[in-house]
Amino acid sequence: MERKSFLAAAGSLAAIAVGASPSLAGLKGDSPSDRNLIAIRTRLESFIDQLSRDQSDYGGHRVKAIDWLQRARNELTAAVRFDQSHG
Repeated sequence: MERKSFLAAAGSLAAIAVGASPSLAGLKGDSPSDRNLIAIRTRLESFIDQLSRDQSDYGGHRVKAIDWLQRARNELTAAVRFDQSHG
């Protein structure tokens, strides 16, 4: 992954990071908002995969970005689950 792509992905997604490690198994997008969160989570999975395969460490920032992206992914899963259990 090129440095520019890495920085763009990490920078734009780092702000939404926090969470645990839930999965989307069994979740369905009942509302347009749920489907949007699930689609964004899928994109996060792709970013995490790309960064995990990168050869450069970028002074430890790549690993931090992966952690934050995983946290963001998990928060989106929690949001969809919350919505489905309270809707």
